[in-house]
Amino acid sequence: MSLFIKKSAMIAIMLVFCTMLPELAYATSNETINKIEHFIEEQQAISKIPGLSVVIVDKGTTVYQKGFGFADMKTKTPVTSETLFELGSTSKAFTGLAILQLEKQGLLNGRMISKNISHG
Repeated sequence: MSLFIKKSAMIAIMLVFCTMLPELAYATSNETINKIEHFIEEQQAISKIPGLSVVIVDKGTTVYQKGFGFADMKTKTPVTSETLFELGSTSKAFTGLAILQLEKQGLLNGRMISKNISHG
């Protein structure tokens, strides 16, 4: 499995994690923060991802932000809140999540999507 696929899978896991378990996504207590960090570190190890950054936003306010691992393995440069990552195809996961959220709110349905997407 390529590194790109592993990174994309980790992002998808984090998106699902943050949307399906809101009680863990709202990082107000040390216990909650420890649970979030343990989950992230566990998934990072399983997926062999050298570094990632996590930000959780609630109602426009950043409630959690932290870098994990290394931005550069050779120099052991840690990931920080200033680390830039290539986005690549990972935006597809965000787009999919946004579509699912709109559908859940009743603001979008399959007919609307089919009508507005070219089928080649």
